[in-house]
Amino acid sequence: MCFKRNLWLILSCLPLSAELHAGTAGTLPSTYAGLWAGFGGSYIYSQVGGNTNITMVSSTPATVEYLLNQNLKNHLAPLVNVGYLFDLKNDWYLGAKVLYKYIGVEQFDQSWSGTFQNGAYQSAGLHTKLRQDLSLLLNGGYQFGSWLVYGGIGPAMVDVAAELNAEILAPTSTTFQPVNTTHSKYLWGGAAQVGFEYMLPNRFMVDVSYNFLASSKQTLPTIRLQSGTAGLYTAFSQQVHVTEQGINVTINKYFG
Repeated sequence: MCFKRNLWLILSCLPLSAELHAGTAGTLPSTYAGLWAGFGGSYIYSQVGGNTNITMVSSTPATVEYLLNQNLKNHLAPLVNVGYLFDLKNDWYLGAKVLYKYIGVEQFDQSWSGTFQNGAYQSAGLHTKLRQDLSLLLNGGYQFGSWLVYGGIGPAMVDVAAELNAEILAPTSTTFQPVNTTHSKYLWGGAAQVGFEYMLPNRFMVDVSYNFLASSKQTLPTIRLQSGTAGLYTAFSQQVHVTEQGINVTINKYFG
C-alpha cells in the first residue's frame, strides 16, 4: 500500500498541461515534432530455439540431431535510439525510430551428445550467443498535454553466434583435435512497440515502452572440423530463431 500511495503522489506531481513560452528556459515545449536522440536501458526476456546437426562422414547414419529449445534468459541491456516525428495536426504524430540494443555475449548453454550406429561417440560444449539487435520502427502517436502515447512496427535484425569450445571428445573410431570456433549470422525478423513519452523542460523527454521482437528461423554457416585421420570430417550446423520482449526506458533530447 505504501508503494502504491507513493507512486500516486509522484504521478500526481507531474503536470498534465503547461503554458508554453518558446525560447524561455525551463518551460515545456508545446509539440513533440522534430528530431530527437537519447540513451537508456532495457530489461529483456529472451528465448532462443532451433536445432543442431552433427555429421560424421564415415558414420552410418551420418547425422545426429539435437534440439535447442526453451532456453530463457532475463537480462539488462544498454540501448541508444534516435527518431523523428512529424506533426499531423490535431495532436496526431507520425514518424520513425531506430533502436539499437547491445546485449553483449548473453549465453544459452546447450550440452549435446550422441552415439552413431558404428559406435563412435561424441559430446561437446555448445554455446549459442545473442549479441545485439537493431530495429527500425514506424511510429504513430497522440498527444495529451505533456504526454504522448504511441505504437510502432517495423523490421529488425538480431546478431547470433554459435560457439564450439574445445570440448570435442574423441570417438572410438577416430581421433579429433580440440577446436575453438565461432560462426555468426544476422537473423532478419520484425519488431513492435507500444509506449508513452513525457516532455520535460528544455526539450528533454522520457520514453517508457514495451518492445517485442521475433526473428525468422535461419541456418548459421556450417562449421567443418577435420579429424586426425585424413579425409574424415565432422560437420556442425545449427538453425536458430530468437524471440525477445522487454521494457525500455530512455532519456532523450530534442534538437532545434
